Amino acid sequence: MSHTRRNPGAGGRTGVRRKSTWAADRDQSNPDARTSSPTADEIYERAVVQAATDLGYTVSIPCRVCGHPLTAPKSVAAVVGPRCRRKAVQHHG
Repeated sequence: MSHTRRNPGAGGRTGVRRKSTWAADRDQSNPDARTSSPTADEIYERAVVQAATDLGYTVSIPCRVCGHPLTAPKSVAAVVGPRCRRKAVQHHG
């Protein structure tokens, strides 16, 4: 987790809860994460992500190619955004 930004959709309203999807999807896509006990660092990371989400922030990671913030579960898992992924396929394919 290296980049956070204020979610403009929340509008500063209190009581707005946004579901953090990429962290949950990342855990579900990793079979070991479902069968093994979470580490202290993983528990802490989930708590931080949930607290930021509760406050209306969107937690993202930077694309390893261009640095653009990524929030979609597929992009987060690949650590590359869809545009950079398409460019790589066009360049190598």
